[in-house]
Amino acid sequence: MSLSLVKNSSSKINILIGENGQGKTRILDSIALHFKDNRKNLITINNPRGKNLIKRSSKFLFPNHRASDLNSVVHKLLTQTFNLLEKNKYNEIENRFFKIARMLDYLGFESQIFFSVKDNILKKDFLNDDIFDGDYDESYLISSLLDYLDIKEDDSGNKYVCIDFIEDIYGETENSIKFLYLIKYYWNENIETHLINKETSLILRFNQLSSGERNIILSIFFISISLSDNKENILIIDEPEISLHPKWQIDYLDNISDLFYLHDIRIYIATHSPLILTNLFFEKEKKVDLSYTIFHVKNSNVRIVEDENEKSIEAIYWNIFGILTPQSSFLSRKITELLNKLTLGKISLDEVLSELDVYIEASHDFNQISWLEELKEKIILNNDKLQVVAKK
Repeated sequence: MSLSLVKNSSSKINILIGENGQGKTRILDSIALHFKDNRKNLITINNPRGKNLIKRSSKFLFPNHRASDLNSVVHKLLTQTFNLLEKNKYNEIENRFFKIARMLDYLGFESQIFFSVKDNILKKDFLNDDIFDGDYDESYLISSLLDYLDIKEDDSGNKYVCIDFIEDIYGETENSIKFLYLIKYYWNENIETHLINKETSLILRFNQLSSGERNIILSIFFISISLSDNKENILIIDEPEISLHPKWQIDYLDNISDLFYLHDIRIYIATHSPLILTNLFFEKEKKVDLSYTIFHVKNSNVRIVEDENEKSIEAIYWNIFGILTPQSSFLSRKITELLNKLTLGKISLDEVLSELDVYIEASHDFNQISWLEELKEKIILNNDKLQVVAKK
């Protein structure tokens, strides 16, 4: 299995590629167990359904794409933020919020999150309510915060408590965080998370978002609340491409690295989407600090993809997945190699034609197929002429 190749990798990003059923998930699980035993901060996101990684730590996300998923993750974020406020760690909060705001902006949402609570909560007399479970100090604090919350209202008159991740943490934002934390954790009040579409300004529940939006929002929030400042973080993600449209797949690794670059983090990803790798191959001079290793997994065996020619997106499509891309420079190089070998007598005409038939079968582009078939005819014609000349 050559697991030591993966475990001992010095790269910050380690990518397992290969078709389904080749053993990528089993290798990820072995990696998780290895780092758990070595007392690293292990964070796992298991995207596929019915193909579960074993839960090796409490920081384990299995996205069900329900509203409760986001509510649970955001509630943990509120708890962490409240604790940081109690310790006056405002810079740490601002850094975390800035990353979340960037992620929301990239996905087409405002930097604000709205929280809906029961209407009577915003008018309640917490000091004189016998049902309230908190002590007098907590009751007094909640009551005093009511007049200083960041409250937003929609066209229907519904009111929301707002947290703006780009605004100054002091003032209304701080009051809103404290209020939401206290009514949730001392009074067990349900609060529901909403996002705001930048183009339409619509206030959207989590279950109104696309599956791709739900997937990436959950992942980013979950990572942000799970990272440790004191230990090396090991982030393991199985098939991050699930539900993500091509642009988000292409930018995925860049965004994860960019958002969390200040943390000591090592990433292990298993994917069968070549698009996840695409951004690694462009503007390499700007990514000198983005160290990565690609591992090809086949029948549970691992090898490092080292040849630069193998790292082109066309080569990965072909060598790993048997797919030809339109206008493929990789295909051009392959055909040049074939013709050179034919000219030097290293391979036969039948071998060349057989290889071209493989490419034709793998291609999904009409123009490419036509070009390959025309090339076959020319090779046969030219080879016949050479044979006639040779006989003379």
